[in-house]
Amino acid sequence: MITLLIKLKENIIIALKALKEHKMRSVLTTLGIIIGVLTVVSVASIISGLNEGFKDRLSFLGSNTLYIQKYPWMSHGDWYKYRNRPDISMQNYKYLVEHTDDENVIIAPSLSTRRELKFDGDKLTEVPINGVTKESEIVSNISIAEGRFFTNLEIDRRKNRIVIGNTIKEKLFENKEPLGKRVKINGKPFYVIGVMEKKGKFFGNDMDINVYIPIGSFFKNFGYHRSISIEAQVVEQAMFEATKEKLRYLMRFSRGLKPGTEDNFSINQQETIQQQYDSLTNGLYTAAIGIGTLALLVGGIGIMNIMLVSVTERQKEIGIRKAIGATNSIISFQFLVESVIICSLGGIIALILSYFVAIGISAATPFPASVPLWSVFMGLGFSWFIGIFFGLYPAHQAAKLDPIESLHYE
Repeated sequence: MITLLIKLKENIIIALKALKEHKMRSVLTTLGIIIGVLTVVSVASIISGLNEGFKDRLSFLGSNTLYIQKYPWMSHGDWYKYRNRPDISMQNYKYLVEHTDDENVIIAPSLSTRRELKFDGDKLTEVPINGVTKESEIVSNISIAEGRFFTNLEIDRRKNRIVIGNTIKEKLFENKEPLGKRVKINGKPFYVIGVMEKKGKFFGNDMDINVYIPIGSFFKNFGYHRSISIEAQVVEQAMFEATKEKLRYLMRFSRGLKPGTEDNFSINQQETIQQQYDSLTNGLYTAAIGIGTLALLVGGIGIMNIMLVSVTERQKEIGIRKAIGATNSIISFQFLVESVIICSLGGIIALILSYFVAIGISAATPFPASVPLWSVFMGLGFSWFIGIFFGLYPAHQAAKLDPIESLHYE
């Protein structure tokens, strides 16, 4: 074992001296490895940051929340079929509440529209107006930063009260205190009773531009002829699928669907978006690995060619080493070590660069990009594999050289 380590040390020293003598050639040789590893690790860093940001933003939907709606979130079928479905009605919601005596589920209706919001001459257009109930505070994960949420009395009496998002506060009220102020939605007065905590953006959409009003007030001011969304939060995760099937059965019954008839509503959940996102990122990973592998192969071929040139240039050195007792295996090992060192240097440089890429992404975007540990090992593993695989042939060529002919080589 000690002898092997000594031989390894000697070969590493010889390899490093050879690389030092041909600096520019060594740098150019490692470019393919640098590009390949940098591509794979950088994409892994970007996706890692996206994953963290996506999970954080997706959490507001609730992993244990079901959304009973007219349209599916991810549609691959005929859009007109979904458009012709009957609206989800308040009668459907009331039927679910009356026939779901399970404390494991909290059900809340909601609906939305976009309207103009005014305050003291300033206005915002296309503001999402959401009609909700008291249960929505829990089901929709509404956190209040200032003021309060609606009382049951305000909801029952269809009061014109409003809870606004942080962006509304900043853009419409600027430095003014919004609580107690009167705003107008399409000319109708509403009194601000609360401001929500900041949520950030989701898929580029500002989640803090939303406002909430009692659902009865929504119907009173904007009309009844529209489809609602029924949100159902399952308290115990273990009962999630059973609760989903129960709600599906009750919805079918409330809408008069016969056995064997296709559902004319959709039950959406966070998992649907997560699966679509995973499919997208898996495609990015595959593309990155494909491009990285191609760059590594090109780099590997370059290394093999350079090593073959090195074998030709160093024939006399090989002849001298063989003359003083170096075996074929020692010569072969020397050139193999040299190939692995070149690739390792390329891999290390790529990892350092990818670290700065991650810092740049974190600084320029809201996503906390980082270099995953597995990508570091994968990058180094790729480098070592390329070094060994493409170094075998030049090492074999060096080992089989005739020592006498090598000593006469000029």
